[in-house]
Amino acid sequence: MFEWTDRLQAPRDWITFVLFMIFVLLAFLSQRHYLQFRLFVDIRNLKNYLNIYGKDKYLSPLHQFNFILFLISLLTFSLYANFFYQEILFCFLGKIKFYQILLFLFSLEFVRYLVLKMILTPVGLKNTLDQLYFKTLTVKGLIGIIGGCFLSLCHFTFPDNQIYFLISLLILFASSFIYHNKIYIEITRKKPSYLLYIILYLCGFKIAPWLWLYLILY
Repeated sequence: MFEWTDRLQAPRDWITFVLFMIFVLLAFLSQRHYLQFRLFVDIRNLKNYLNIYGKDKYLSPLHQFNFILFLISLLTFSLYANFFYQEILFCFLGKIKFYQILLFLFSLEFVRYLVLKMILTPVGLKNTLDQLYFKTLTVKGLIGIIGGCFLSLCHFTFPDNQIYFLISLLILFASSFIYHNKIYIEITRKKPSYLLYIILYLCGFKIAPWLWLYLILY
């Protein structure tokens, strides 16, 4: 079992700044895209949101709403990864800075999307890829917002409570796992012939990068 270690903590003003940026982006979305944002945050109507905005005009990852959701989720997941690393893996692997984690996750998503686009566009599956990324960004955005709230509470109210942090991490991980699997199952039900593509996608682009990272670190 992992054991918590006491050590000097570096100034954590940058964490406050990152959390502040998450809520600035959130406020921008609520003001610039009020109707879409209002439906987006209503989790009970998530299916309606996906049906209404899951069209060509809104599918692109570079659409302002989707891109900002991506940034929010990227910052949130990077903070979680940084906290998890500092609290559990630090003594095994040495120091890795937050910006390095941020750049790694951004590069992973960017390269993954470009490679998939190059592979799927020639065979006529670009629209399927866009639909998948739109739904994925939506789920990650929701989880990123909830995670930002958890992290703010943890950082400002329970700064030394690692148990609270781990519980919130477990909740977000389980939510992400469940929602992503629902997306893949839904695609497979509508088009069973895509099952092979889903399996290849999961193995080649979801699991393999983390196995490579594990091998590099260890």
